[in-house]
Amino acid sequence: MLAGVLWKSRAGQWYVLAAGSAQFASLSVSGGGVNGSANGNRLAVKAPAGAQVDLSGKLTDGSKAGVLR
Repeated sequence: MLAGVLWKSRAGQWYVLAAGSAQFASLSVSGGGVNGSANGNRLAVKAPAGAQVDLSGKLTDGSKAGVLR
């Protein structure tokens, strides 16, 4: 499972936060002025307010997976 949210910090900065199940080896985000990746099953990337992004990830077996729509 992979899920994400657009979150605003107390300081006023927006972030894309994403988390995947333990089977995710890496996560990536793109679109809406955002581009980033992280090893592991958690991701936090600065984003503009209202950004609409695409989340995806690579599983530990090397296959790719995205969010359910």
